[in-house]
Amino acid sequence: MNLHRLTAMLLLATTAAACGSDSSTAEPTMPAKDSTVSTTRDSSNAATGESVPAAATGEKVRVIVDYSPTSSDVAALMYVTQHPSADLLAVTLAGTGESHCAEGVANTRALLSAVDLADVPVACGVDEPIGPGNEWPEDWRDAADRLDGLDIQAAVSEAGESPDAADLLASVASDGAPVTIIALAPLTNLAIAAQRHNGFAQHVAGVVTMGGAVGVEGNASNNAAEWNYFIDPTAVDVVLRSGIAVTMVPLDATNAVPVTKAWFDALAGHQTTNAANVVYDVFEASRPFEFGFFFWDELAAATAFDPTLVTFDDQLVAIDLDGPEQGRTRVDANGVAVQVAISADSERFRTDLLTTLNGGASQPDIRAASNEEVEYFIDLEVAVADLSTAVETLFVSPSAETLEEIEQRADNGELTNDDEITLRAFFTDFWNGADEHIRVLRTTLAQLNPPASIESEHADYLAALDAVIDAKDDRLADIATRNAVELLGILWEPDDSIEAMNTACAALDAAGSRVGIDAETCPE
Repeated sequence: MNLHRLTAMLLLATTAAACGSDSSTAEPTMPAKDSTVSTTRDSSNAATGESVPAAATGEKVRVIVDYSPTSSDVAALMYVTQHPSADLLAVTLAGTGESHCAEGVANTRALLSAVDLADVPVACGVDEPIGPGNEWPEDWRDAADRLDGLDIQAAVSEAGESPDAADLLASVASDGAPVTIIALAPLTNLAIAAQRHNGFAQHVAGVVTMGGAVGVEGNASNNAAEWNYFIDPTAVDVVLRSGIAVTMVPLDATNAVPVTKAWFDALAGHQTTNAANVVYDVFEASRPFEFGFFFWDELAAATAFDPTLVTFDDQLVAIDLDGPEQGRTRVDANGVAVQVAISADSERFRTDLLTTLNGGASQPDIRAASNEEVEYFIDLEVAVADLSTAVETLFVSPSAETLEEIEQRADNGELTNDDEITLRAFFTDFWNGADEHIRVLRTTLAQLNPPASIESEHADYLAALDAVIDAKDDRLADIATRNAVELLGILWEPDDSIEAMNTACAALDAAGSRVGIDAETCPE
């Protein structure tokens, strides 16, 4: 049980969902090693490479996205749906990816429907690696299935029933000009398609894959491999040796593009499409900028359309199929020639990602904040910080240990009448105390003189605080009628007025971003 859930309810609900090749527990950020490279070339020369489509010609790039819907994958998919050079033909899901097939397909169809692409076919593949491999932690998969932060409804595909993912890849690829496959998950589907369908490679212009760690440490549990390649290394080997031109966007490049609070704030203040709204919602819930996450899949997707965003090195690459470094990608004289992205232009990439998600609409210019605006946000942050500190102190009686003991008895079916009395007293005292501190915040903020640029958000925040205050009596009446088990449930129950207060607070932070203030009013 999260004993600080009540504080989060009053301040800011945060949830860390699986993100691309990540988890609800942040993966370590690995330090870069010295790369062993052969011929390094600037990314501007890579635009004519055979394995990356030259979208700059003005022609549409026929694209299939092979992924597994986690937060980074979802952002990458939304990017592709909005890219002016993309002709999205199909979306395939790796059954070996983080999301289970049933949930992943349902979520993907809903996402495509949200951006008016319900006619794009979707299919999922086998859920076992084709050779010796590994599994995702189950809690990561559960988080991927939930897609926390997205209020999406199940959508019926307008494309009809789809075949197995490998068959869909092959049929779509063979129907017209060669396709580019943006592969953001384990390469199981692509390997099976190459093995099952003769001539598949001839219909693929290139594969841009997010995976591998060539000159840096891995982020998988063996510290040698990157997660996508760790799951099904044999599939990687099959694809590398299939004759398909491969562009690898490994950790070497993605380590240069961490997800930052500044980028999230820019997105918060610039959402002109449903795709941008989707990415904002999932990032707001998962908070990837707080867990050391990177734009893994987003960078790979962007590279498919603009290879100048990265610097490539032509390398002979092999993968360890088993052993303690299973899934490790390394330079090997007997390896396969691959374009490997070894660095990225982080500033230009982040601008491209934000602009493309918004359908090409550039972010509004950020002017310098006025003294009045700066003073307002200083006063606001002090006032809200005081509330945060005050609410934390409300946990001293009963202590966190006491609540843990009560929860343990609940798990064992041993709750007592004294537990009910203790819990009821705690929640009653908590809300009485919280109400007092919220009223103080409300009074303090009412005395501020917001600048014209912030007036609307300021008024909305005051109204949200009023709603929380008005709900006090109903909360206390509810507490008085609950038994011990129901009282414990309060820790996880959503509260509409509290969520509205958090939303209004976040809107104030976004308003600060519009005037160049990196506001962090809402406690993390």
